[in-house]
Amino acid sequence: DENGCTSNLASGTIVVDDVIPAPVISCQAVTPNQIDFYWDPIPGAAGYTVNILTPGLIGTLNGTTYTVSGINPGASVTIEVGAIPNSLCTTSYAQASCISQPCPTVNVDIVPIAPICEGEEELIPLDVTIAPFNNGIINWSGNGVSPDGYLDPTDLPSGQQQVSVLYEEGACSYNAFASYDILPMPEIMDSIQQPIFYGAGKVTLDVQGNDPFSFQWNDGNTTQNREDLPGGIYCVTVTDNNGCNAENCYIIGTGIYRISPVHILCKGDAKRLSIRPSRGADFSWSPASGLSCSDCPSPLAFPNETTRYTLTATLPSGQTDSIHVFVLVIPPPFCPNAREIEELEIAFERMEGTDMQDLDKLISNKMEPNHELKLYPNPTDGKVVLQSNEIIERVEILDLTGRVLQEIIANQKQIEFSLADYPTGLYLVSVSTEKGIKKKWLMRGE
Repeated sequence: DENGCTSNLASGTIVVDDVIPAPVISCQAVTPNQIDFYWDPIPGAAGYTVNILTPGLIGTLNGTTYTVSGINPGASVTIEVGAIPNSLCTTSYAQASCISQPCPTVNVDIVPIAPICEGEEELIPLDVTIAPFNNGIINWSGNGVSPDGYLDPTDLPSGQQQVSVLYEEGACSYNAFASYDILPMPEIMDSIQQPIFYGAGKVTLDVQGNDPFSFQWNDGNTTQNREDLPGGIYCVTVTDNNGCNAENCYIIGTGIYRISPVHILCKGDAKRLSIRPSRGADFSWSPASGLSCSDCPSPLAFPNETTRYTLTATLPSGQTDSIHVFVLVIPPPFCPNAREIEELEIAFERMEGTDMQDLDKLISNKMEPNHELKLYPNPTDGKVVLQSNEIIERVEILDLTGRVLQEIIANQKQIEFSLADYPTGLYLVSVSTEKGIKKKWLMRGE
């Protein structure tokens, strides 16, 4: 209508498209960490757009299926799916939520660990039962435990300890824990008394722990405490009522002080009775006669006759010990030619620190293997036994002057005689056999 005039009529066709429906979403929890969302194809849809409304997840679209992975077991996931029309109409959206599968029930149990003794050094394999087992991954942890399940208890203190195992099967993990005991080893407290002179060491043990205890020494002894020990190394294993053990070793010396047990001098001469070291203890000599001092470590000796002295040493701790020292006095006529006596003196000097019971072995003449003589005890307080592997024809007992004191006709391989009626001193035993004459020294003690 323009200026009152009517225009000509025009006509056309308008097409109105229907809005496509939103997808109807279904879902399936495939595994504990995967969900598949799916829907039927929408007529008129050119494609689909999917948004995961649950943060931290990703998915993949394949046709009308959308797969979400990396989900925690039993977790809820929400997505939004839009159907994109092939017209100018707006996209139609729909939402759906789904819960992933929970972890299946798996029983994980650690096989009990028996009590372990403290200080045990052997590796202990750990074991676990898993049911059902679907080839998952097993990892162990705990003090002294390796990931592959070996327990090294070497450095673990006594007390209760714990191990744990982690079993992982896909996204699912299972834990188990177990406690076990480290049993304390026996605690050994000891006191060692070293010999002052020769071979009288002492070890006293005080053991704390789970009694009763048993004791096993390396020399076969099974007592708790040891006395009168000669020099050497002594190791003891102490086992408690649990079977746990501890071991200690002790070194017993051959004596703190050294002095020759026999001194030989000519009558009228003097000789120093030297003890080494000369400090660290109080010393006393008995009897005092024939000595320059009786409360000193190394007096001069000038007795008129053979004398047995007793030397006593007392340590600051109160420990005390005594030893006999023989001074053999030779009459002057025999001294200038006493070469044999001089050699004997050297032999005595070499025997410092040995048991006096070894005197015979150290000072006796060397015997051929087929003509061995045994003379014991030596020193003796009277009775003496003489043995030979040859027939003994005659035996003479001589003093240091060469005077024959006894003569014994034997004709046998073993005889007995006595020095009980003779004074303390050194005697020569001359033994005649078909092999010849052999001599051995014999000391008469008290």
